[in-house]
Parts: sequence; structure tokens; C-alpha cells
Amino acid sequence: MCGRFSRFTGIDSIQDRYDLKTIIELESNYNTSPQDEAVVILRSDINHSQNMIWGFLPFWSKTRTISNKTINARSDSLEKKYFKHSFEQKRCIIPVNGFFEWNSRTKQPYYIHHADNELFSFAGLYDIWKSNMGEVVNSFTIITTKANETIKQIHDRMPVIIDKEYEEQWLDHTTSISKLNSILSTPTMQPLNLYSVSSFVNSPKNKGIKCIEPISEQNSLSNYF
Repeated sequence: MCGRFSRFTGIDSIQDRYDLKTIIELESNYNTSPQDEAVVILRSDINHSQNMIWGFLPFWSKTRTISNKTINARSDSLEKKYFKHSFEQKRCIIPVNGFFEWNSRTKQPYYIHHADNELFSFAGLYDIWKSNMGEVVNSFTIITTKANETIKQIHDRMPVIIDKEYEEQWLDHTTSISKLNSILSTPTMQPLNLYSVSSFVNSPKNKGIKCIEPISEQNSLSNYF
């Protein structure tokens, strides 16, 4: 799964990286947690961004309640009813600098990131919910897949990372379902580092840079995948 991620690259750099015409300001967050707002990249006629709540609320829901169970969507369940509409019509990218995972046995948190801390892209889905009173909620979920050999050391699942060459196809409304599934099953070619961090990140109230600081060189892992 993916329960926390970081995004501290500035808005101007995100705009350049994804060729956005406009972007809405949003503060950096080293510990983005469920129900937080995050920058999401969408496609209409052009790529644009929108700040959305993390936790999926489908348009057909009768209540505004966003469950933490909907922060992730399994890549092998996207054609089922709950996510089907968004998989077909409302795909998105979530720009991140890294993400956190907890060892399922020891509960030790780890930070996973690019060697140069540059942005990379999670595959996501979004939806727009509207109440009878006119309230609008824009929300998203992060797609997950089976963990690769490195992540298996700490957890059995990980977010789907879309390499840059596939980003436009993922956002394109005309891309076939078979091609989308192919993108989801293509392992990332981007080298990432993995190291242990302190339990400071466990609290969603903590949003600063301390969340991604290594706790010691001895506990740091230098594996790549």
C-alpha cells in the first residue's frame, strides 16, 4: 500500500516538469497523509493541475464520508464497479519526491526516493463528488501493485510508478484499457533509494523536513530498484 508520501519540490518546478499552463499554489508537505490536499495532474485538452483530497470519494456516493480504505486502489481491481468509471475516464498523476513504507514486522518506517530527490509520478484516479446543496469534493486515490524484490523486504505492496515516457498515455482519454493495464504492469526503470527514518513520521501532524531525515547511516539501506 501507500499511506504517506512527500512533495517538497516547488510549484514552479512542477509546472515546468509537467508542462502545465497554470498551477495552484500549495505548500510543501514532507508527510502527506490521508485527507490532506495534494497536487494532482489531470488532462483535458491540455495538462493542468488541481489540488485534491487524498482518499477516493466516487461521484455516486450518497454521503460525503471519505474512508481511509480508499486512499489506495489495487491495480488488479480497477475494472470493478468502485473504480471503473474513473479508470476509464478520470486518470491522474500525483507528483512526489518520495514515499514512506513501514516494515510489516518491525514497524520501522522507511523513506523511498530518487537518488537526486527529483520528482516522479504515481498513477492515480480521481473523481468529483457533488452534494444536493452544491458542495463539491475533488478527491483521488493512488494505484498500488505487488512489491518488487527490494520493497518485499519491508512490505508486500507499493505504489505504481509511471515513468516519464508513459505519462502522456496514462492521462490521454483515448488510451485503450489494454494499454493502460500494460502501463500499470510495466516496472519502473527509475533508480530509487531506500533508508530508515524515525518514528517522527508516524504522526500525520508532523509535516516538516525531519520526516525524511535518516536516523543513522547504520540503519540506512542503499538498495536500488
